[in-house]
Amino acid sequence: MALMPISSRTFIFQCSLHFKDRANIFSNDLAKVTYALSFLTGSALGWFEPALFEGLTPPWISDWDLFRHELETNFGPFDPVGEAEADIEILAMPEASRASTYFMEFNRLASRLQWDDHALMRQAYKGLARRIKNEMVHHNKPLTLLGLRKLVQAIDSRYWERKAEVTRENPHPNKADPKSEPKAARNPDTLSRAKAPESREPPPI
Repeated sequence: MALMPISSRTFIFQCSLHFKDRANIFSNDLAKVTYALSFLTGSALGWFEPALFEGLTPPWISDWDLFRHELETNFGPFDPVGEAEADIEILAMPEASRASTYFMEFNRLASRLQWDDHALMRQAYKGLARRIKNEMVHHNKPLTLLGLRKLVQAIDSRYWERKAEVTRENPHPNKADPKSEPKAARNPDTLSRAKAPESREPPPI
């Protein structure tokens, strides 16, 4: 676990989970701060390092809340709400991605905003893959963000189930002799010969 390239918020969250899992070891703030310091690198480490080398005892060394504040003030986003708004407005679900991955990132950004449920639902719908939107016309329109998420995940689950069925039905699509196939089947634009795009996960935050 390291501070870079993840955000200070994520780093602190990961530390907090570790502290809860090993509460007997991290029973005081000094142990928590010392542990977190051991994972800092680059400019973040450079910020805290001088005080320790000079033999000082800064107040944050034995106060986890002060250490968090120091870290977030100097290495967190200047406008976390504004950045979350900008990120959520451009968030889009790739056609070859899974709905669970999309909503995981959407929920992470939404947790930093004060938007109401209707606004979040509209934004979540806006970023959905076209294949999901096309299938949604056959269902009742969801009225809440939770309802939208459940519908989208059901549609997405069935989509990937069907892709798995097609793979099982035709496990070796490239083994056939192309000379024995009709011309239409050799056309790369036909559905039966189309190569599915690879699923890509969003880059780490």
